Amino acid sequence: DAAAAAKRAARGAPQPSALRSTQAAAEDARLEGTIVDEMVAPAVPGTWDDGGDEAPEPRKVGPARELSVLEKRYLAQALERQKTAMIKPQVVRGKAFAGTSFLPSPAAVEVVDFELGRSYRRTITLTNVSRAFNTFRVLPLADAVTDWFKVEYALPGYLSAGTSAKVTVTFTPQVNEDVFAELPVLAETGPESVPIRCLRRRVQASVLDAQLDFGSVALGEAKTLVVRFVNDGALPTRAVVEAGEEVAGESEGDGLGDTMRAALAEDAAAAAAEAAEVAAAEEAAMDVGDAAEPQLDGGEEAE
Repeated sequence: DAAAAAKRAARGAPQPSALRSTQAAAEDARLEGTIVDEMVAPAVPGTWDDGGDEAPEPRKVGPARELSVLEKRYLAQALERQKTAMIKPQVVRGKAFAGTSFLPSPAAVEVVDFELGRSYRRTITLTNVSRAFNTFRVLPLADAVTDWFKVEYALPGYLSAGTSAKVTVTFTPQVNEDVFAELPVLAETGPESVPIRCLRRRVQASVLDAQLDFGSVALGEAKTLVVRFVNDGALPTRAVVEAGEEVAGESEGDGLGDTMRAALAEDAAAAAAEAAEVAAAEEAAMDVGDAAEPQLDGGEEAE
């Protein structure tokens, strides 16, 4: 390389780094009366032709022009045509297919007891249950939840009846709230959707024995029943048993609470009222019998 550079210098040819381009170098050589080595000179002008290493100024782009009413209408119509371009009726042997053409398995994208800061992947299988070849594509989710989900799938092409394709959904929660959405799927036979349910961690406490029946208990007898508490949630909790009004209002004299004592008084009053009604009814019946019996004089006989 050093020898080649010396030969070029002896011939008076400029060095390659100093050459701008073949045409520019030839023009400079004609004006200066020197020789140009065209095999070394670049054929296309490059950044060295600008005379420095400074980057060109970025191109200034003005604000986007607002679309007119007609342009907005044409854009909306074009989007609608694009959305419904692949929809067409499926007719096999004279019968048109209607209903769900791609059956999801599992039936929904479900994430239970999610935590913030973690991602959850769920894969569903969409099976073509129509009568002929069919295809689908996944549409964007709703704007309110689109940032929380990532959908991955390979374009299935045309699937024959009974074949399936897989769709992977990745859920990354941003807020600690339950999420209910739908995964929109557009098939040739029409739009469909797969439910999405994402449930946060929570406490799900319940009592298995909601009512305790002690049956007949004699005075002075003790009877024990078991109450079972169950927590089906992911968060722990505590169960506290508090005394009811009957126990809290006990008196030291008879051992009966205010509520039980009031109930006994009502039962006694009802029994007394019933007894009074029965006695009144019997007395009225006796009065009616006495009024129907004929009054006879001294020597007369009743026929």
